[in-house]
Amino acid sequence: MNELPEAICPLCSQLRHRERLHLHISEEHPRVREATVKVIQAYHKGWAAEHGACEPCWKSFRDAGR
Repeated sequence: MNELPEAICPLCSQLRHRERLHLHISEEHPRVREATVKVIQAYHKGWAAEHGACEPCWKSFRDAGR
């Protein structure tokens, strides 16, 4: 069975390409990634980086953590 190339962002519920939910997170500097994960988890209990986030959501939470 093939995986669908699209997935839903767990933060905004928008349909995105599956890779677009993870690639930018893995490329983020580790300290920034850790801080952003904590900000997201403050608003979305149970969320983990493995769940992914679309780039606009990630950037929004990253900027809010600065």
